Amino acid sequence: MLIKRTNELEILDAAYQSDRLELIMVYGRRRVGKTTLLVQFCENKKAIFHVSTSTNPHRILQDLARDISSEIEVGKLQLETFQDALDIIDTLSKNQRIVVVLDEFPIMAKTLESCMGDLQRYIDFHKDNKNLTIVLCGSSLSFMKQQIEDYQSPLYGRKTAKLYIQPFTLYQSRELLPHLSLEELLQVYAVCGGIAQYLLAFSSGEPIKEQIKALFLQPQGILSTEAIQLLQMEVKDVGTYREIMEQVANGVNQSNKIADKTHKSPAVVSAALANLETLELVRKENPIGNTTRRGHWMITDSLFAFYFRFVSPFIGLLDRGATTGPYAYFEKHYNQYLGYAFENVCANHLFTQPYPFVKAGKWWGPNPVNRQEKEIDIMAVELNGTTHFGECKWTREPIDLAILDTLIARSYLAEPNNAHEYWLYAKQGFSKTLLDKSKQDQTIHLVSLQDLISPFPFENKGRPSA
Repeated sequence: MLIKRTNELEILDAAYQSDRLELIMVYGRRRVGKTTLLVQFCENKKAIFHVSTSTNPHRILQDLARDISSEIEVGKLQLETFQDALDIIDTLSKNQRIVVVLDEFPIMAKTLESCMGDLQRYIDFHKDNKNLTIVLCGSSLSFMKQQIEDYQSPLYGRKTAKLYIQPFTLYQSRELLPHLSLEELLQVYAVCGGIAQYLLAFSSGEPIKEQIKALFLQPQGILSTEAIQLLQMEVKDVGTYREIMEQVANGVNQSNKIADKTHKSPAVVSAALANLETLELVRKENPIGNTTRRGHWMITDSLFAFYFRFVSPFIGLLDRGATTGPYAYFEKHYNQYLGYAFENVCANHLFTQPYPFVKAGKWWGPNPVNRQEKEIDIMAVELNGTTHFGECKWTREPIDLAILDTLIARSYLAEPNNAHEYWLYAKQGFSKTLLDKSKQDQTIHLVSLQDLISPFPFENKGRPSA
């Protein structure tokens, strides 16, 4: 089943119809669906679609010649240089609109060292060629960001559009797995995010936990090595990165503590975390409004978070088929992991509501009365200072008034002055007394699992969203 990325296709089609040469940069993590999107875009168009798979210059030019010949029907070609390909494409585009997709462009650019300079010169001299749309697509985020958008890049300032392809939302993922209950859907989303290829692996009909074990914790599981293989494509010292990611996945979230645990120098750890942040696999979160507390590192990709929590530490056992220990650890800590994943889904829900948020994240800090450290799951600040606070509960019992009272008390530790709004997210719903109170108080928002998969903004009880 395919889910059409309507907004992205509209942007691509608008570029295709423009009255200038278009150079479009399309990037995103591996497996996110970039190639599928571009195949859909090229339907019913004259298109040269080339995917670079070799690091041999002759082979890349040979494959590119084949792709030009087969798609545009110009007979067999022989390319000596990338410039030869551009000359042929220019001739073909004189009397017809043509799309040229160079997928896995980082491989081509590293192998054909002159290709970016050749593209630069072609664009500079043919910028009025309205019949040509060139798409550069890549999964290497570091290359696409630094080598194409960097000031020193030959292509700097020449792209006309940029598309960052994001994983599917929880709502979109529902379309791929309509047979699952809402709780089952969130469990799947928590371990693989919105990557269609991973979501569709959950199709056996077995209980979700059993499918997770089969996919991740068995040597033959199709997702058992996916995260480490993706990491190997991006970094050289995989061992160091593996150790660091394992620590972050297990709650060691400050760089100095990670250095202590891994016995790596602080400089090595800091450099690795910075690179992982560029790859959008981790991010550093600082408590909103509290500059006295150090930031915490967290893994942002669900597949990597699950892999480095439940698979990577036990890889030696799992490779030998010794699953008893890893299974026991998974059973013991899985629900706690789901709680963290649920919190991330809820935060995304609040941050995408129609309010003019200028800050969004979490809060933690001391209670000045007893000096105990307190935490608020979600915090977001509007332009006018109105501050939203959220609490997320992945529990078997409905949320009651006590949870709201605790959130209200903590909210004044974080922001004692401006207006407050409160968001409670619950796996099992809400008590009658809390439901009644929310009906009387427009600053209290109660969000169920069903609300989380709604494509529309959450009902804000009539308060203007400013």
